[in-house]
Amino acid sequence: QDPYTKEISKVIEGHVSLSWRLIEAATGQIAASGTEDKIVKLKKPEDVYEQGAEDGYAIGAKLSNIIYPIMALAYNNGTLTLSQGGDTVKVGDVYNLVKYGKVLEDPYTGEPLARDEIKVGQVRISDVSPKISHASVIKSNVDLVGLVPREYILRALPREEAQQTKKKVVKTQQPKW
Repeated sequence: QDPYTKEISKVIEGHVSLSWRLIEAATGQIAASGTEDKIVKLKKPEDVYEQGAEDGYAIGAKLSNIIYPIMALAYNNGTLTLSQGGDTVKVGDVYNLVKYGKVLEDPYTGEPLARDEIKVGQVRISDVSPKISHASVIKSNVDLVGLVPREYILRALPREEAQQTKKKVVKTQQPKW
């Protein structure tokens, strides 16, 4: 019951667990996998379709970031030019700036698994256009002058860290009641 309007509303609450795998068709190897666990609250049963679409979009974005991470293309006066724009990035989002290291191989098969990733700083998206975006460097422990494409990528912050970096809304007026 809403304490102000005294309206009673029903909420459907439940736990959702989604597991996903990206399998390379040629080899049958699992390229990436994950599990999403969360509590959902819906006002009406048909909202489950909208919730499913949101969850599917989030998993698709995660897969896209695994396959094609946002790459730093150029650096100029404290601003990085990035390889993605459009709907994939939002102004104000904060990312870890990561430097690619050596290729890591499977110790049993010798096949390449991934590249080592070294966190070197953080950036905040400052401008987004359809194909590229720009980010201001918040902090960096490397000199980015002379940056070479495919040397640095962006990775999403862990959920807890991302919540801490959200800008706080500053109230300019307080009601007198």
